[in-house]
Amino acid sequence: MKFLIFSFLVFSSIFTKAQLPQKSENYLSKIFYLEEQVNASNKKNYSSANITRGPYLQLPSPTSMDLVWQTDITEIGRVCYSTNMITTENNAIFCINEVTATTKHHISLNTLTANQRYYYSVGSTPNSVIEAGDKYTFRTPPTNFDNSITTKIWITGDPSEGSYIHRHDNVINGFKTYQAANPSAAELDLWLLLGDNAYTFGLDSEYQSGFFDKYDDDNIGISTSNHIMKQTPIMPCIGNHDYYQGGPISFPEISILENQNQLSSGPVTVINQFGLANSVSRILKSNHYYDIFKLPTNGYKGKYSTSDNSDNKAYYSYNHNNIHFVCLDSYGFYDNYMLFANMPNAPNTNTNNPQLQWLIADLNSNTQKWTIMYFHHPPYARSGGHYSDLTESDEFILKGIRENLVKYLDEKNYKIDLIIGGHSHSYERSKLLKGHHSSENTYNPTIHNNPNLNPNLNSFATSSGSYNSEGSCPYIKSSDITTANEGIVYVVAGSSAQLQQSTHSNPDGTNLKGHLALNGAQFNIPNSSDRGTIQDQKGGSVYIEVKDNVLISKFIDEDGIVGDQFTIIKDVNITPPNVLQISETDGTDLQNITTPIDWPIPTPTYKLINQYSGLVGTYTTTSIPVITPDIGAIYSITDQYGCIKNDYRFTFNGSCWGNVTINNKFYPTPSPEYVYSSGTITSTSQIKNLANVSFIAKNANHLVTTGSGILFQAELGAIFSATINPSIICPPAGL
Repeated sequence: MKFLIFSFLVFSSIFTKAQLPQKSENYLSKIFYLEEQVNASNKKNYSSANITRGPYLQLPSPTSMDLVWQTDITEIGRVCYSTNMITTENNAIFCINEVTATTKHHISLNTLTANQRYYYSVGSTPNSVIEAGDKYTFRTPPTNFDNSITTKIWITGDPSEGSYIHRHDNVINGFKTYQAANPSAAELDLWLLLGDNAYTFGLDSEYQSGFFDKYDDDNIGISTSNHIMKQTPIMPCIGNHDYYQGGPISFPEISILENQNQLSSGPVTVINQFGLANSVSRILKSNHYYDIFKLPTNGYKGKYSTSDNSDNKAYYSYNHNNIHFVCLDSYGFYDNYMLFANMPNAPNTNTNNPQLQWLIADLNSNTQKWTIMYFHHPPYARSGGHYSDLTESDEFILKGIRENLVKYLDEKNYKIDLIIGGHSHSYERSKLLKGHHSSENTYNPTIHNNPNLNPNLNSFATSSGSYNSEGSCPYIKSSDITTANEGIVYVVAGSSAQLQQSTHSNPDGTNLKGHLALNGAQFNIPNSSDRGTIQDQKGGSVYIEVKDNVLISKFIDEDGIVGDQFTIIKDVNITPPNVLQISETDGTDLQNITTPIDWPIPTPTYKLINQYSGLVGTYTTTSIPVITPDIGAIYSITDQYGCIKNDYRFTFNGSCWGNVTINNKFYPTPSPEYVYSSGTITSTSQIKNLANVSFIAKNANHLVTTGSGILFQAELGAIFSATINPSIICPPAGL
């Protein structure tokens, strides 16, 4: 029998709003795991315990998965797993037992295989199964990255109901409806939480009633074979309500916090229950969020990054396939600094803020194609109860993040693609945005949605990005870190459980909703109080798919309808033309270009455009014929909207022919064109101005100039030669 021993820390505590306990051995229990191969003679026994929370998945890696659950009585937990569905422990591969009895269980499954589906059962010892079946399953992530795999991400913002318009059940059912209509979305890889996961004070009972009871797949009330909580790893970030449990901060701490967390545009002086001083939990990091969710230590499973080996932090990063995810804590204090405080001036990196120190180092070492950052407080908002230009209450946090953090990220040119937050109980988002750090009235689309920041491409930064009609081109970006970041799409998505159809009184004296810089989506006809760029009438969640160089983000409303979507495509429209050799096999009069198979176009419709003669034709086939291609001309295959394209150029260089007739036009090329023949070259070609062409034949060059007009012609300024070389012998494969 083989024994593997691990140790983990599990926090077990009961807090009240008024009193916050310190961590001690009473709140820590060490768990040791025994991994044993299951004896085939084991019988299925049902435990007397009941699962009151979960099971839910966390901290995935290519070779491991963490399972967390809670029971109504103290017991030694047990998880069995297999690549086949588990009905009894007889068909499991391994079982892992906790050694210490507890009601709060956490077991890590290790030595798994990457990109493999597993089934699991949850029970207790000895050999007792509480829950098992086809809904208890997960798939491990791939090792490094696999461009053939689509990563599917579900994002819920402010996912616990509060005192506003409740949309919880509607949003969950709406996403399930979308999954039913789109089977490819049924199997999710990650579930991101944007904070405020428990209302109002972050109590354990509020997590249970507002989050776990709501998202437990058996309670959703819609028939489905997909059970998100049991099958999808949860990767949470923390919000202000998660921190509200605990007593108020007292002097002299308030004075220190005031001094260390000021805005660049002016002081923060509002100290109230929602500002700097509302909870000592923000300093100590001792609350139910840290107990319920398992946060990684630095280097955990060789995948996760944070600033040290303590799990007492709510910021971390990880890679999943070709995506780098960064989760930040926008409300907690680290050495008395908030996320936006003590920001260095780019390109400097020196700061006393531990979270910023780690973030800068993390982004400097990031090599993934995609980067998605998420935290609770959005830098831009003007709906859902919040306005990012204010300094009252906790609005100064939004302002500070925009003025300090976003400014630094832009100036450092980090290749960040998406920043998504909650907090505002509505949905709105930007176009491709860069350089807007001051108040809303300074927003200038000509400057801040600039499609030409990267001189090598048009990013279509002014587009809606929806990619479903003329003028709605996807955002185009480059992975090249030596080029300017073309911008970031900012998403506010805090309407997964409640809606707030108001905002604070604005400095301009209006209650107008919809931030000027968040103008990427369109939901309704603008009126006197709504610019039409927000959705605060229906709740929703965000669903993202990433495959290779394509990211598609969708806002799924409570009816299961895609209310908004945008697409980002990387590393297209910037490469030199693909050079296609004209071969004797195909002949000079007909060549074919294979259409790109990785374009996320709505319908497979392509246009072929010749740079000199214009539109050649529109096609729906996978192979586009090119009749007598012009040599030197750039042929572009575009999607039906003219947004993305591949360029091609034809050449005779490198081929050798027998007797051949050439009718192609020759335009200027980067290097001279040579046509070789072991027989006779017959040509009616036109050699255009500045072209450089040589015919070299073994027997003869027959330039056809008879008939109705001159057929062969070399224009003034062209360079052309026709020579005889009796020693030419064309090999079967050309030159």
